[in-house]
Amino acid sequence: MKPSSQSARCLLLCLVGAFAAACAGEVPADIEALETEAGALRAKDPEGAADPGPAELPDPIVSAPDPDAPDRPRPPPPPPPPLPRPQGKVVRVSSAALDSMMVTLLTGSRLVVDTTKKSPTIPNGEQVYICHYPNAEARAAEQAECMRMAGAARAQCLRMMNETFPNIKTCQWVAKTTHSYLDFGPLAESHGAVDVPFNNIQTIERDTRGPGGIEVDIHNVRTTVGYGTTRAYFTRRFPHVANAVVRLELSSNNPTLPCRHTTPGLGCPDIELREMVVFASLSGIGPSEDGTELDFVAPEAVFTFRRNLNNIPDWLLTTFVDVDSIIRNNVERNVEKALGTDRARTVLRKAMTGIATVAARNQIPGWQGWKKIHAAWYDRGDLVIDHDPL
Repeated sequence: MKPSSQSARCLLLCLVGAFAAACAGEVPADIEALETEAGALRAKDPEGAADPGPAELPDPIVSAPDPDAPDRPRPPPPPPPPLPRPQGKVVRVSSAALDSMMVTLLTGSRLVVDTTKKSPTIPNGEQVYICHYPNAEARAAEQAECMRMAGAARAQCLRMMNETFPNIKTCQWVAKTTHSYLDFGPLAESHGAVDVPFNNIQTIERDTRGPGGIEVDIHNVRTTVGYGTTRAYFTRRFPHVANAVVRLELSSNNPTLPCRHTTPGLGCPDIELREMVVFASLSGIGPSEDGTELDFVAPEAVFTFRRNLNNIPDWLLTTFVDVDSIIRNNVERNVEKALGTDRARTVLRKAMTGIATVAARNQIPGWQGWKKIHAAWYDRGDLVIDHDPL
């Protein structure tokens, strides 16, 4: 049964409040405006946070059948091991609660990958020392005028030029920028998340059979986190290890991968990517070292997309498969880097603990806090937390 819009709004308000309580420091004054905007977006897609349910979550990997084996009935796969036995009180956190909290926390965050210099930029964390001569253009024009003169007139003209337009130099440190990055939104930044530039994403250059090679750019592949582009849910790793997954839908300028051949007269087909999705996962959710909050082992990312290589010359097929691998590796590695920084981990850890706090207060009468979290595991779309309350 789907929650009403009023109850969904109340749940969202409670979740944001719990997250703020779990964080050190107060939520900034603009939290109410941000929540209102998030609520408006949720109203356009009231089922966007629906719990995906076990049927939509990945099952354990099962080996493919042997084509050379005799054709006979195969035994059913072994049942999964039993769920862990709780040591203390049990709290369940639904995927719907994770979706509401994570999407609200990350609303406005931008993931951008671009080598065409078409995307907006952010500082890349580096500075360069730049010098210039502000009078250079005026001096050149004046000097050309003086050189048309002769004798004393020329000398007098050059002296006046030096007085009017002295040959001065000004220098300053200037912040370098990048077109590829993870730019966290205002709520995540208010809790300490810091933008992460992707400084290693460049035009892809590859040799090909025959003369020259090809250059492939990434044409402003991007997404902005919101209820229309993002979904979060719990999933598992066999047998019961829980992951929190944030699914991001990406788009790009057309074509996605413009291609140029370095040899004049030779062409190179552009490639359009579609159904581009990044799955950012906080893997191995469990208790922190002191057992007072939830933590995760590591961030992991998977970048998937579809593209059609029909009518591509045979001599280019292998090259484009190589380009696919380069793009996937670049995106996945940089998303993992962005979510694995100390500040990002702190924000995400507190967010997960915040939604668990809401669930504990609703499910256990008189609950006051986490004395010790023993374990956490995945069960039927939920995160189950075994703990001793205060």
